[in-house]
Amino acid sequence: MESRKKEINLTGALCCFLVITIHLLSDAMTRLDKSSWQYAAAYIPWEFSSFAVYGFIFISALKLSMTNYPGYKGFILRRFGKIIIPYVIAVTIYWICFAIVNNSGFSLRQVVQYYLLGTIFSHFYFVVIIAQFYLLFPVWIWITKKADAVFALPLAILVMIIFRESLRILLSRVIPEYSLQYQDRFFVTYLAFWLAGFYAGKFYDDFIRIIRKHTKGLLIFFAAILVADQYFNYLSMARGVWHATLGVVKIAYCFAAILAVYAVTLKIADTKIGSNRFLAFTYEESYYIYLYHMLALIIINEIMKAIGVTSVSKTFILRGIFVCVTTFFGCWVFRKLRQRFAKF
Repeated sequence: MESRKKEINLTGALCCFLVITIHLLSDAMTRLDKSSWQYAAAYIPWEFSSFAVYGFIFISALKLSMTNYPGYKGFILRRFGKIIIPYVIAVTIYWICFAIVNNSGFSLRQVVQYYLLGTIFSHFYFVVIIAQFYLLFPVWIWITKKADAVFALPLAILVMIIFRESLRILLSRVIPEYSLQYQDRFFVTYLAFWLAGFYAGKFYDDFIRIIRKHTKGLLIFFAAILVADQYFNYLSMARGVWHATLGVVKIAYCFAAILAVYAVTLKIADTKIGSNRFLAFTYEESYYIYLYHMLALIIINEIMKAIGVTSVSKTFILRGIFVCVTTFFGCWVFRKLRQRFAKF
């Protein structure tokens, strides 16, 4: 089990770093000239990192399917204490900070959306999605017992594609005044990644055997789909050229990236990298890092605004240093406090 934990830790730690990378580069993506080489330089790592949240969903399902199921009530109570309560606290902290910085008023409807839809800040949508998967946990147990992965996963991908690509169009035609503003907050949008992780965890020995057997092929496929994803998304974002296959390519890329990363982490799990304490810490505290790294970003943005730093390169460097140092140090302090109070 310890060797298994290492590759899970490494994959989760990488996803954590990639989420931070996405948010650090987002400012450059919005401010740089889309025809410039600087934009292309920012775009490549930004788009490469786009599978990170899908990876978190996959890893979450994988780990949960490997643990003993304490019954629905016990499971929900555990998830509520470990995931939902920290989320509620984090949303409240962000809300207070925004109220102070923006001197904003109180809107009950807006506050309800903050907590139920995670609209206080963009990255909270992950918790909204994962909570839906938790509520339906018996469904995933039943599916993985009754259906073979060879049948269930293609069907899940098909459902996911139809939902992602067609729902907004269909609803706009049936109910023209209706707009599905928060489509990315429905669990169906990520269904195949969760289900794939659940199957991988339940049949973990078979999963890693397949990964090890086909590592070379996975890496070749990943390299090919990476080029396709980078190309089609760049055309869409920088040139305004949209391709009908864009959504399908993105799904293929995210699956390929997750499996390729897992193949690599299996290779290095028993090396010094696999035993690195900082990487293990990063994954173990990844949820809190995920929740609060954007708060550090807000703070440094206000500091830079106050002192007049506007250069894209300078702001990127300052953001990176400040966000990483404060977030990781803050999570380390919080971990020490939890350990201290746990003794009482």
